[in-house]
Amino acid sequence: MLRLLLSYHALRLRILRRVRKTTMAAESKLESQIKEAVIAHGGVSYKWVSPATRGVPDRLCVFRSIGTVFIEVKAPTGTLSKAQDRIIAELRAHGARVWVIDHIEQFPILYQSELTGAKA
Repeated sequence: MLRLLLSYHALRLRILRRVRKTTMAAESKLESQIKEAVIAHGGVSYKWVSPATRGVPDRLCVFRSIGTVFIEVKAPTGTLSKAQDRIIAELRAHGARVWVIDHIEQFPILYQSELTGAKA
C-alpha cells in the first residue's frame, strides 16, 4: 500500500512539473512577443524583477505616446496570485497603468485604447 501511494505521488509530481514547464514556456514565449510588440510601437521594455517584493508585474514599458505601462504576462490558463492582485491594485491606486496580458492579440487593443482614452 505504501509503495502504491509513493508511486502515485511520484507520478503526480512528474505531471505537475511537466505542466509547470509547459506553462512557463508559453508565458516566456508570450513575454518575448510582447517585448517585440512594444519595440514595434516605438517603446522600450525592461524585465522587472524585485527580489524584496513578490508579485510585481513582469515588464516595465515606456512609450513616447502613452507614457509608462506595467505589464503582467500570464499564460492563457494562468491566474494572478494574491500578491500580484495586491501589487496591481496598489499600482493602479497610485495612477499607474497596469495591463494583464494572456494573449498577444490583447496588446494592440490595449495600446489603442490608451491612445484614444477609451476603456478596453
